[in-house]
Amino acid sequence: MKNTKRKNYDYALSVSSDLMVVTLDGKWGFSDRLGNEIVPVIYDNICSFNEGYVAVKRDGKWGFVDKTGNEVIRAKYDNVGSFCGGVAKITLNGKLGEIDARGNEQF
Repeated sequence: MKNTKRKNYDYALSVSSDLMVVTLDGKWGFSDRLGNEIVPVIYDNICSFNEGYVAVKRDGKWGFVDKTGNEVIRAKYDNVGSFCGGVAKITLNGKLGEIDARGNEQF
């Protein structure tokens, strides 16, 4: 579904010179300024990009997607923070830890 052009979003807000956060039927994603879908509009919640990754929530779990729409860390976490210094805070089954962009966890 990457780079699918869709003009009839329910909501669109510019978040940078080249990206817009968009919603359709209660789902969230990102498009470019021309309406080309970059991050598919399939997520229940979505945060801002930080260090090239965005936290996304799907089916009650959080993961991370990159700026090309690839799921780089699958949505399995109860909660996540944004990437900072190459790592993000994660919570899984009540355990607090960190994860890097390669998916290496440390609890």
